[in-house]
Amino acid sequence: MKPRGLARRLRSDRRGAQAFEFVIISAIFFPITFAILELGFVLWTQNAMQSAATIAARCSAIGSADCPDVADFAAKAVGEWLVPDEIVKAEVTVTTAASCNGAPGKAAIVTISHQFWGALTLPAPFASPLISVSACYPSST
Repeated sequence: MKPRGLARRLRSDRRGAQAFEFVIISAIFFPITFAILELGFVLWTQNAMQSAATIAARCSAIGSADCPDVADFAAKAVGEWLVPDEIVKAEVTVTTAASCNGAPGKAAIVTISHQFWGALTLPAPFASPLISVSACYPSST
């Protein structure tokens, strides 16, 4: 067979074109889809941590008997929304300050910092981000 005839025959042959197109599109589509899902999980984790920090700061500020150990209370609160025991007590810092967002008076501040474990398909700046949230609540005393 002549090279010219082979080239003409390959150009007109469409078998396998759909499989090739699927490979090209899926090589772009699937990583983007997984990155969107993982970014959503990072944001969900951050939201759960922020909610737990807010609840723990309020509990500390009002001196509730429900949370004698505020750091443990915050870690367990995060575990109720996320994977249990994902946040440990050592990742929670509880401090007091002279003001809360400019409001005078004593305030309880709860900070939670956690190295996110799940970001596997996100690009370099977002892979395994350190998520840090903080909440303060003015004390009534």
